[in-house]
Amino acid sequence: MQEKAVPLFGVKNYQAYTELGEGKQRYLRGLLGVLSFLCLVWSGNCQYWMKGGHGWGVWQVVFSTDRRYLLSAAGDNTIKVWDANPFSSRFGKLIASVNARHVTGVYTLAESNGYVVSGGSVWGRARRTLFDNRVKLWRLHTNGRLTLSDTWLVPGGYGISSLSFVSWLVNGTPRKVVVAGTYEALFLIDINTGATRWHPLPGSGWILAITSSRNAPEFAIGTEQGRAYVFRPEQEISIPIALPQVSGVLQRSSPITALQYDLTESYLLVGEKDWLTGWNVSNGQIVFQQSNPGYIASICVYKGSAVEPQYIATAGGDIRTFAWQTGSNSVNPCGQISASANCANIATDPFTGVPYLYAIGEGSSIKWWSVSNACCSEWEPLPSPTTYFLPLNAAILSVSFSHDDEFIAVGLQGKAHVWRRPRGSILEYNELIWELQWESRWDAPFVSVRFSPTEHRLVVAHLGQVKSFLWNGESFNLSWDKWLFDRPTGGIVFSPDGSRLLVTEGSRWEILNSTNGQVIFSRDEVVGSTPTRIISCAWSPDGQYFAVGRVDGKVRIYRAESSLLYAQFRVGSFMNPSAIAFSHVGGRLKLFIGTTTGKLQQWDVLNATKEWEETIHSEWISSLHARDGWVVTSSTGTPDSLSIWRNGTLQGSIFQETGTGVHDAAFSSQWYIDIRGSFYLLAYVREDATLVVIPYYHSFRPPDFLWHRIEKEVSTKDGGVSK
Repeated sequence: MQEKAVPLFGVKNYQAYTELGEGKQRYLRGLLGVLSFLCLVWSGNCQYWMKGGHGWGVWQVVFSTDRRYLLSAAGDNTIKVWDANPFSSRFGKLIASVNARHVTGVYTLAESNGYVVSGGSVWGRARRTLFDNRVKLWRLHTNGRLTLSDTWLVPGGYGISSLSFVSWLVNGTPRKVVVAGTYEALFLIDINTGATRWHPLPGSGWILAITSSRNAPEFAIGTEQGRAYVFRPEQEISIPIALPQVSGVLQRSSPITALQYDLTESYLLVGEKDWLTGWNVSNGQIVFQQSNPGYIASICVYKGSAVEPQYIATAGGDIRTFAWQTGSNSVNPCGQISASANCANIATDPFTGVPYLYAIGEGSSIKWWSVSNACCSEWEPLPSPTTYFLPLNAAILSVSFSHDDEFIAVGLQGKAHVWRRPRGSILEYNELIWELQWESRWDAPFVSVRFSPTEHRLVVAHLGQVKSFLWNGESFNLSWDKWLFDRPTGGIVFSPDGSRLLVTEGSRWEILNSTNGQVIFSRDEVVGSTPTRIISCAWSPDGQYFAVGRVDGKVRIYRAESSLLYAQFRVGSFMNPSAIAFSHVGGRLKLFIGTTTGKLQQWDVLNATKEWEETIHSEWISSLHARDGWVVTSSTGTPDSLSIWRNGTLQGSIFQETGTGVHDAAFSSQWYIDIRGSFYLLAYVREDATLVVIPYYHSFRPPDFLWHRIEKEVSTKDGGVSK
């Protein structure tokens, strides 16, 4: 297929640049390097597009202090950062995703002025080996990225059931500290010095909720045994972290799952199963009790009118709002939204205190409402982020571009998604735009998705079946399907002309007619009489050869027209070819092999010789994609999840802020030009249910405003470059 450059910003004449002398080209490349650097600084990480969601229930949502982001924590062990500006075109989009590496998920989360703390799950209370007793500190950067700063082990060996930043005394000086709730104890951390204090609370059970006074060194906790405690610091300046002293206790009949101070901070709002209670923390009196069916997971308090100065929003299942005249002995219900909220939070204007955005975690989804009125019955639902939900494994396993880059397909367990961009539109405000176009579900383990290199034909392979879908202008319709004898463990690949499809299934490979699914050739890979499983496959760009990699460490190359064996390589001892790809380098056909030990090899196909080998990943290479001598490898090992090579030289590595592995990566079918140069789009899919698309610049091209000068210089009478 003939590739072409797509001019994004009016670039019209690249040929003029190629005809310049080396000196002028070097000058322009240098100038463009400066411009590229400025663009990189301006755009942060140059990440154009990211889509993903949680693969398990969302347990906590928290707005950043500056209200720019919403952070969510879930049982899939990730913390995700979403754009929370409802007036931005990026609203609701995934900004970053971090694999927090807690043992059984991120159970609790808190944020204060760019610092984020996370705590591990309390699942498996009968088996202490499943607890995660670590509190982790992260920095939330202005671009939304999260980086790990510190980790503390909480004594006792139990999980972290609640977290909060609280105002407290450190060496007698007011300061924000972290309070972590665990089983029958509190753990206080000064994140500035690392000093800690362990405070046992025998008989309290799990500490399920913590809330802090906004203006005074005071915080409250809710316990599994149905007690709410208010703590104030011991006035001793000689100790690093003041000892918490109980200043009030409220006993309820069921576990206290949510707490929040009211706007005056004179009252504590207490949430438990079926009840919302208002408690005067000064005199210990209960001022109201309001029926609230179901358990209460979250309580938010926000400003109302002069008549009803406070409003309360509860979430735990349904969302309910109440108007409350401060200090009165009753609240007035004023709205209800049917939901299944695990958690909730509200964003208020920092100057007026008026709310404008409400978010909940519902299952594995994030849902938003625009708060146009104090009562939730008048809130307006907003578009929610796309979610990839899986109960056991959230990893996206495969990605593929269509031949014209109009579509990107991704596949994961039980699901395939196809994203589409509007024709003729690549960038909008320096950002890639794709929209979810098509989705398919099935009850079988997923293996691979691949687009035809010549038409909008998508092939999906999963356990026992291969399906071919053809785009009809509105949707992808099933064209044919074929049952397999075994799982397609080595994947699937199209021939360069799109007419044939190589499918692997266990130890067998088959060449299919891509139009109707009919078998053209088939063969079983055996050693003696023992079947040998296939784990990778590839087709050469000239269409003459295809190859399969086997678990016995061999790669076998076949002639495509006759299916006769052409050559056989052994990759080495104690390693197997987990990923393979053909590419032309210097006019010769090469085979790149990624191994289960993290090594990348280059073989000359005609001579059947290995030309070089490098260890590039700490674990097995999960995918390998080659185009015009450029090779991108991905690995589920960390942190070196992506590496890009050209002519045997490492061009760069893309480290994931998530600390999570990459299952598959692919270059776009076309290349593009912008002010920073020419580039392929690079799409990759990660273990944390995230699809990322970035530009990868492989050579410099002059920016648009320089073309006029270049064309003048090359238009001399003899066709040469003027001096």
